[in-house]
This record gives sequence, C-alpha cells and structure tokens, in this order.
Amino acid sequence: EALVKELARRGDAMGDEIAAAAAEAALRLEEDLEAEEDEDDEEDDLPRYEPPDDDDVAAERVVILGGGPAGLSAAIYAARAGLRPVVVAPAGGGQLLGKGVWVENFPGVNDTGPGLVLKMQRHAAEVGASFYEHAVTRVHLDRRPFVLETSSGANVSAHSVIVATG
Repeated sequence: EALVKELARRGDAMGDEIAAAAAEAALRLEEDLEAEEDEDDEEDDLPRYEPPDDDDVAAERVVILGGGPAGLSAAIYAARAGLRPVVVAPAGGGQLLGKGVWVENFPGVNDTGPGLVLKMQRHAAEVGASFYEHAVTRVHLDRRPFVLETSSGANVSAHSVIVATG
C-alpha cells in the first residue's frame, strides 16, 4: 500500500505519464491480489480425490498429470464428456500458479497467473473433475491399467493418462 501511494505521489508531482501509469498498474495489482486472497479462502472447496486403499479397486478412467492451463483444459473437456478425470499436481502449482504475474497473452484473459488457475480449477470442479494434490514420482506404462506412484506413497491406477506438465 505504501508503494502504491508513493508511486501515485511521484506520478502526480512529476506529471510523468509513465509514473502515473505505473502507479495505476500497481494499484490495480494490489486490488487483484487482495481479491485473490479472498478467493484463496474458497480454494478448499475443490473436490479432493482419495486413492483407494485396495489395489484391486477399478482404475480411474482418466488421470491428468499437471494442474496448469493445459491440464485443467483437459480436465474440463474430459469431465464434460462424463469421464470423471482426476487431476494430479502438487498444491504449490507450476510456473503460472507460482507467479503473481499478469497473464495478458492468453485470449480473453487479463488476470494474474494464480487467478487464472483458480478460475480454471473451479470450472473443472463444476463439471466433475477431482484433484489429488501430490507430485507423481513414477509412472508405469508397461502394464494396464497404468500405475502412477505419488509423493504421498499412494498409487493411482488409470486406463488413460494425459501428460500436461508444461
């Protein structure tokens, strides 16, 4: 907040269009970050996947490795097709989720990376995707169903695996 006020003061004092634009951008970013903090409280509403304890339980139809825009797009389309996909990705997210940068080169989007990912997660959840927030440490593609070992120590079995790890 102090930075925003200082930039605004300097922009007004100098009459400099660049400083005024920077102050306006900083204010907009601060407002959006505050809104994202409020949205983060709602993030726990995402449906969580729990791997079965028994290896004899039927495999998932579709498992998606990666929780960025590509993985979440795949989850949305798979869920809309009734496949009940499971998105497997660490909670910390990938490059886009870990940065507070503006995404201005994605058609129709003017949001921060975390804001975009959160909206896509909610969309995927609304149409039937679930989320397992662990890293995949190994994938066994030499047998069917495929087996994904995770950092939690649990295995996830899948008939189809979509790799969308950026």
